[in-house]
Amino acid sequence: AGAESAHMTLERVRAVIEDLATRDSNGNTLKVTASIGFSSSNGKPEIATLLRQADEVLYEAKAEGRNQVVGWTDSRE
Repeated sequence: AGAESAHMTLERVRAVIEDLATRDSNGNTLKVTASIGFSSSNGKPEIATLLRQADEVLYEAKAEGRNQVVGWTDSRE
């Protein structure tokens, strides 16, 4: 349930970021999006392992089209 909850929360964050509108100095609207990678484990992995996993899935999110949330869970191993 932890990974699913994290994914849902981060998806809400991503959606809020996507809905943000900002303007540059010329008044042009700029679109902002976010790719988010996270790692979740039921065990007690090292922090370095969690960061490596989150980084790996972040690049996966970017490679698959950006503006999405991808998680690394124990089932990926």
